[in-house]
Amino acid sequence: MPRILLVVFLVCLAAAAGAHVSAPPRESWLEQADRLDILAPMDPAFQPAFDVLSDLTPLVGTTWNVEFTIISTFTDTFTFGDQIRYLDATPYLTVKDQYGNTGSCFPKWFTWQEHDYGVVFINEWWSPIETEFYDFNISGNTLNGVYQFKYDGNQYTNPYPLTGVRVGGPPPPAPTPAPEPPAPPEDPPAEPAPTPVPPGVTAAKSGIWKSHDHVLSLYLQRYPSGSCALVVTMGDGTYTAFLDTNYADGIACSDVDGRGYTLSLALEDGARGTLTVTLPVYGLVITPVVLVFEALGE
Repeated sequence: MPRILLVVFLVCLAAAAGAHVSAPPRESWLEQADRLDILAPMDPAFQPAFDVLSDLTPLVGTTWNVEFTIISTFTDTFTFGDQIRYLDATPYLTVKDQYGNTGSCFPKWFTWQEHDYGVVFINEWWSPIETEFYDFNISGNTLNGVYQFKYDGNQYTNPYPLTGVRVGGPPPPAPTPAPEPPAPPEDPPAEPAPTPVPPGVTAAKSGIWKSHDHVLSLYLQRYPSGSCALVVTMGDGTYTAFLDTNYADGIACSDVDGRGYTLSLALEDGARGTLTVTLPVYGLVITPVVLVFEALGE
């Protein structure tokens, strides 16, 4: 049954049965479109006080087949314009159906509206249909919403379920890729291996050594090259540094600054011995020393 004959049949059936098709409780999408058509030509400075709550961009330049059922099933093909236009401050898209009729597509204006887009066709040559309205949301390549038409003044039909698929135009925008997961933390650097001691050699262990009265402190550090660094202080803020390039033959060396200070360490074992050192101010100092804080990995 052609759509016009079906609509005439439905209108007559409603009248015969005394049925009442109620108008929407609030100013509808169609009424807003009608009001724009009336007010804009009358007042060029007319600015519709609407907040735009949806984006027309996903529809630009696309073609859709939409379908709804009123006893019979109808399929329309909509081709949307390739650029967003403005009626004063209100954005809209032109849209043509498969018969060449031109309508308008507007974004969502009010928070109470259930759908993001509305397509309006004003069919003055169709009687008794005055206006057709397609209200819908899109998700990727699919469309879902409702179809209504207005007839006999200001009466609206109840909404009929509307579905659709994209059949042409640019593809929908790709979803935003999920952020890359953060890289796992790097393993902490391995602790340095203890410096090997040549066979048959008693080596002083790395760490902090002290005299029995804790007045003198000695920092000792062995290195894989076979060298040994030593720093001596009497707790007065003065530090004297020494370097023995080969501790395997015993620790006996001069200060690194070449000021003429000397140091030797006679070991009883790896953690005890007698230190003989010359220092600024103190001159020659001879004292037993023991390992108090052993270095990690020794």
